[in-house]
Amino acid sequence: MIQSPGIYKNMTTMHPIDDVLWRDVDELKSSDYNPNHVATNELDLLATSLLEDGWTQPIVTRQDGKIVDGHHRLIVAKDYANELQKDGKVPCVILNHENEGDQRISTIRHNRASGAHMVDAMAENVRFLVEDSELSDSEIAKRVGMEQEEIKRLSRQVKLPDKHSDDDYERAWKPQGPK
Repeated sequence: MIQSPGIYKNMTTMHPIDDVLWRDVDELKSSDYNPNHVATNELDLLATSLLEDGWTQPIVTRQDGKIVDGHHRLIVAKDYANELQKDGKVPCVILNHENEGDQRISTIRHNRASGAHMVDAMAENVRFLVEDSELSDSEIAKRVGMEQEEIKRLSRQVKLPDKHSDDDYERAWKPQGPK
């Protein structure tokens, strides 16, 4: 648990989310140090998320337009300008970093705080979608950014009834006998 105030700045008087601004995409500049790289499949999933859910997280910038967090959201917003921009603008919040070191620290925190998916929890979510939604496996795969095979494997993880029971396991899934 974070102890206050110590080395942490007092954030009780400033919450950037209180002041979401729509900034011109041409004002925003990517940093040259961001360690976060997104694979094509995940970038496609981000596009699906923005197109289906809209903007749920603004891009985090400094006053000068340098991006602290949200570089990939900006890429998607440029690719889908008609759907995701308002008059050439995207939602942003501004952090008032005193120096580039503070900006880099914030970028690292934003990237690392995203977390990782746990297999059992992911399998339970897929189980729900397969059993309790009216979506086909291909629709689920598309909307959550998974391959059909991932849907099948996760379905098996929680032992779903019959839907995939007739599917043949691929070669990699066949158990090996005693040697």
